[in-house]
Amino acid sequence: MTPRQRAGVGAIGLSFVLWALIFALPFLDLPTKRAAAIGVALYISSYLVFFVGLRLLGRPLWEKLKQRWWPRRNREAAQDGEQSLDGALAPDPEPIETSLR
Repeated sequence: MTPRQRAGVGAIGLSFVLWALIFALPFLDLPTKRAAAIGVALYISSYLVFFVGLRLLGRPLWEKLKQRWWPRRNREAAQDGEQSLDGALAPDPEPIETSLR
């Protein structure tokens, strides 16, 4: 594993730690507004750090994760005539005839 990939894995691990820390906030003796602000900051930072980690790991891993996390969505989009998450256009659906009376 290259140093860049190690940094990516570390960033993703750190993002999960930041996300998990949100659940410790109610047990700390903090004013409500401060705990809410810290919770929002932890959530946003975990999200950003996660995607930085994905960027460090590279596009092939992102493609694997998309296939693993959203395989059903891609199949449904292809059947419904929508654009799937991988950017491929699905065939056009048959037109639906409607009458408004």
